[in-house]
Amino acid sequence: MADFRTLLPKRASLEPSINWVMEQKRDRVVWLTCAGAVPLIILAVFHHTLTTIMVLQAYLLTCIEFGLVFFVKERENTRRPWLWKSLAVCIVVHISVLLAVFSLDKSNPQLTDNGFVLAGVLFLPAMIELYIFLLIVEFCKPSEGNR
Repeated sequence: MADFRTLLPKRASLEPSINWVMEQKRDRVVWLTCAGAVPLIILAVFHHTLTTIMVLQAYLLTCIEFGLVFFVKERENTRRPWLWKSLAVCIVVHISVLLAVFSLDKSNPQLTDNGFVLAGVLFLPAMIELYIFLLIVEFCKPSEGNR
């Protein structure tokens, strides 16, 4: 069987500090998120209700946040107990952020009518939550001497 990866062009490293493995993982998270969001976007366009918009928002926020932090950044530490402790705290934070976004959607349903506004409503909580996730993971990570 042919290995199609050999047909792909090799990326010349302009920056020696770029981690291409991490970039590939990030690309995979983005592609999987986009591919999974297509049915939800179609559903939101043709059956435009608050529930479909909330499901789309929950899917996008969950895939991006947990994918970037736990699949891309901390993949090699999945068997370590400190990562699972930080994951439990991140789940609680994520649920509270989702509830805040949902309450904003319910209090202002006109925000969900436009796709650009929908992305804007999701962008700010996503960036705040990503920063909080990274802080939680770094707080739970043991120091170099304790590993």
